[in-house]
Amino acid sequence: KYKVAALGNITTHPDFRGKGLAKITTAKLCKSLLDSSVNAIGLNVKSDNISAIKCYEKLGFEIITDYNEFMATLNTINYQLLTTLCILYYLNQYTKLSLGADAN
Repeated sequence: KYKVAALGNITTHPDFRGKGLAKITTAKLCKSLLDSSVNAIGLNVKSDNISAIKCYEKLGFEIITDYNEFMATLNTINYQLLTTLCILYYLNQYTKLSLGADAN
C-alpha cells in the first residue's frame, strides 16, 4: 500500500572502509528497491557517523530530523508490573470484543 522501504545495519568491515564499497552496495540496493515499485526509502544513521552521512547524501538521501534512542533495563519488579499491565490490557481488549461496543 505505502511502497516504503527502510534500510538498516549497513556497515563495512574496517579493513575495507574508504574504498566506496558502502556507496556502491547501497546504490545498487536502492536501485533494486526503486525498480520493484518502492516509492520511498528511509534509513537511520547516528549523527556522529559523518562518513556514512556523506555517503547517503551523495546518493540523494536528505536529513529529515534528529532522533534519540533510549535503552531500558527491566528489573524483576518492573518486569512483573509490565507483565501485569499487558495481561490487564489484553483482558480489557478481550472483554470489549466479547461483550460488544458498549463495554468499557
